[in-house]
Amino acid sequence: MKKVFVVLLIIMLALTMTSIPFAETQETLQWQGQGSENVQLSEGYEGWHWILTPGGGNQVVEAMLFVTMKDSFGEEHEVIANGYRPGGGERGAVHFDVNGYLSDTVIRARVEFAYESGAGQENFILTISNKIPGESVERPDPDNGDNGDNGDNGDNGDNGEDPGNGDDPIR
Repeated sequence: MKKVFVVLLIIMLALTMTSIPFAETQETLQWQGQGSENVQLSEGYEGWHWILTPGGGNQVVEAMLFVTMKDSFGEEHEVIANGYRPGGGERGAVHFDVNGYLSDTVIRARVEFAYESGAGQENFILTISNKIPGESVERPDPDNGDNGDNGDNGDNGDNGEDPGNGDDPIR
């Protein structure tokens, strides 16, 4: 009986000293306004740089950011960005780059991610780190009459009354 107890004790000690892979956990985190001084794009900027900080010994395995912004016409748009780690690696903060138009304003965001729990601390933080310098682009006006087609009303411009004016099929 003593031998079994000693063997079990040795096995338990060995398991606690080795790195045991943790199960992945799925999480959704709502942005709480960190970095809100950067919510509106202005001249000289093309987007936002976001950072998800995992906290503790957690390792983010994959992450996707969903950003909802309001444009200068009052319309809302959602943009999705995949997370990455600058320089590669498997640990540390996850970064996201989101492009927008001049005067777009972030109104809400969430990040969906999978992680492996490390030290049991789950102190994840999503932050707009900074605006990305670059060429500012104005959003096209949705009310300027351009609906994405060639500018006509959808017909061929022919009323069908006189022959030889385009009513004949192309051969």
